[in-house]
Amino acid sequence: MTTALFIGRFQPFHNGHLRTLEKISKEVDNLIIGIGSSQYSHTFDNPFTAKERAEMIDKSLPKETKYSISFIPDIHNYPIWVEHVVSIVPKFDLVYVGSDNIIKKLFEEKNYKVKNISIEREELSATKIRNAILNNQLYEHFLPKGTLEVLTTINAKNRLNSIVNKSPSLAVDVIMEIDNKLVLIERRHEPLGWALPGGKVDYGETVEQAAIREMKEETSLDIYDLKLLGVYSAPERDPRTHMVSIVFTAAAKGIPKAGDDAKNLKLFSLDELPELAFDHEKILEDYLGGKK
Repeated sequence: MTTALFIGRFQPFHNGHLRTLEKISKEVDNLIIGIGSSQYSHTFDNPFTAKERAEMIDKSLPKETKYSISFIPDIHNYPIWVEHVVSIVPKFDLVYVGSDNIIKKLFEEKNYKVKNISIEREELSATKIRNAILNNQLYEHFLPKGTLEVLTTINAKNRLNSIVNKSPSLAVDVIMEIDNKLVLIERRHEPLGWALPGGKVDYGETVEQAAIREMKEETSLDIYDLKLLGVYSAPERDPRTHMVSIVFTAAAKGIPKAGDDAKNLKLFSLDELPELAFDHEKILEDYLGGKK
């Protein structure tokens, strides 16, 4: 029994993907389909959710195909990416790769068997299809019926329009130390996990006013002596939307207590920090680097 792994973003799942997976399924007993960048959606490069992409695949592949789907979030760390994938997907014997040479290189470096898959395909790409949808050009002949059904249900054109026509949102995050320990909150809502306290800037307030308000709401602390650490604007830093964060350091007074959408609040030693949401690990690396 041979089990193969094939990874793609499928934004959206098109005829080239379909023909590739059909060919692989004829060569192996079981097929694992890894949906990459699974945590991202509602951006132009990744407009569709992992669940929607899985539905496109389920509705498009022949019913006799033996396959399973695994969601693989990005970790942006090539040295440990293969271990990350292996920890998520069922056991496999070989990896099929198309034109993505980095996947081939990473798996071969870890001594996994890799096989190239090459088939005749139309001149198409997911990016071209997204642009065609957005610009009212013909694209239906590039897609399986299952994908078209999903795109119609979610109104893909409206979604893409809303993505390209909206501006990034603005937020603030604040680094506070109390007795040489860092104030972190445990988030109550997605994305879950520990994070720097912060929140969106309201219309009509300055970023400094937003920082003071958010810290009072989330931590019950009054902050002062705000200093700008930096601006963090990578489109993928927040999986929900393009969120630009203005990050301050500040002194604080009062008794720290979780509030607003914080599930919990805790003071952490700088050398014993938990895994952090968003890009807050990068932010703290910059902060600690500036203290040296």
